[in-house]
Amino acid sequence: MNVVTKQKIECVKFKIELMMKQKNISRKEMLRRTGLKNEVFNRYYYSEIKRIDIDVILKICNVLECNISDIMEHVKM
Repeated sequence: MNVVTKQKIECVKFKIELMMKQKNISRKEMLRRTGLKNEVFNRYYYSEIKRIDIDVILKICNVLECNISDIMEHVKM
C-alpha cells in the first residue's frame, strides 16, 4: 500500500511473516485459524494490499496474539 506525499513515498509494510515465525505458526495453520482465503492472506503477507480491512487485521492479530502495531509498520522512503 503506497501513498505519495510531498515527493516522498509512504507505505504500510506488514510484518506477518516475522510474527508467524516467532509464534511458530505455519501459513496453513494461519489460514485454518483465521478462516481467510489464501488470496486474501497473501496480499497482507506480501504487503500487496491496496485497502486495509480491519476485520482481516483483527483475525490475524487474534491468531498471533499480538497488537496491530506488531504486524504493521509505516515506512517513509
